[in-house]
Amino acid sequence: MRRLILKSKIRRKRLRDKDLIRAFQIVSAHGTTFYDSLYLALAERLGAGFVTADYKASARLATRTDVLELRNY
Repeated sequence: MRRLILKSKIRRKRLRDKDLIRAFQIVSAHGTTFYDSLYLALAERLGAGFVTADYKASARLATRTDVLELRNY
C-alpha cells in the first residue's frame, strides 16, 4: 500500500494566556462557544480572517468584519 505524504504550510500555534483571556472576552461579548472563540482569538493574533461554516456562530458574530461565512468565501 502506498502512503500519500502531503506537505502543508499549516503550523501549530501555542495558545497564550492572552489568547485565553481574549477568548473569554469574545464569549462574553458575542455568546459564542468557547471553542469558536479560541479560534477567533488566534485569528486575531495572526491577523487572519475567520471563516466558518457554523452559520449560527457567524450570526452571533455579525458585527465583526473579520468573520466570513464559508458560503460567501
